[in-house]
Amino acid sequence: MPTLSDPRLTITVDTGEDATVTAIVDVTFTDEEKQLMAFLPFINYSVACEILGSDPLFDDDLFQLGNEVIREDRDDLTFSRVVPRGDLDEDDDGGDDEIFARFTCDPGDSPLNLKSAEPKTSSEVSGSF
Repeated sequence: MPTLSDPRLTITVDTGEDATVTAIVDVTFTDEEKQLMAFLPFINYSVACEILGSDPLFDDDLFQLGNEVIREDRDDLTFSRVVPRGDLDEDDDGGDDEIFARFTCDPGDSPLNLKSAEPKTSSEVSGSF
């Protein structure tokens, strides 16, 4: 199965009402997966990044940051975009928000019995968004 490693999240608050959200992860495939992808062009893996708000009872789904189809190892696979700061405001109490990224890597609609990577999450970024 593919391996997701070194998940990272940064949030840069711009001077206005926006923030730049950047999430990065490394993706590594096994030798067997690399051989299959080399010989079978229909095998693709989809890496997705979702931004969530951390809460004690359940995490808030905030938004999908990105999705990319890959067929080889990738160091520093990066998803980034500018969002309104309010999209990161996951706590109604006006306190700090705790935001993290969750990465997944799935084989899509492959007819083979390929496995998904174990999801990985970044460290939390706290701030008043």
